[in-house]
Amino acid sequence: MENLLDKARHDELTLTPDIIDVFLDAKDVMASQLEAYKNDSLPDEEAFKHICEVLGRVEQKAEEVVTEALPIQAPTPIEQPTVTEIAASDEYTHYFVITLSQLKANEVDLLAEELALFGTLYDTEKNGR
Repeated sequence: MENLLDKARHDELTLTPDIIDVFLDAKDVMASQLEAYKNDSLPDEEAFKHICEVLGRVEQKAEEVVTEALPIQAPTPIEQPTVTEIAASDEYTHYFVITLSQLKANEVDLLAEELALFGTLYDTEKNGR
């Protein structure tokens, strides 16, 4: 039952009136088991088996719905260059243009110094205040 409630919490199971009825029936069975133990008697084993079977069918149906809704696709392999290939290459594959407005000229210089720590900085423009 806890697994089903967790699936409902994560939107993997839609609670319907029938499923809520099953949860309430399970609560009743657990309450009767607790009462039986308090009275030093054995709980109703048939009711326990029945509710476990019903909960199992609900969980199985929920798993089937998720499986049908989300087909599994194998990821397409991407060839990654090795570290040696990257180091030997003078070719840059990524360029970033960063535009920040309302900076003072000295702030542009400070920011440029910091950004240069991450790679080559080709140009800065000072149109600020």
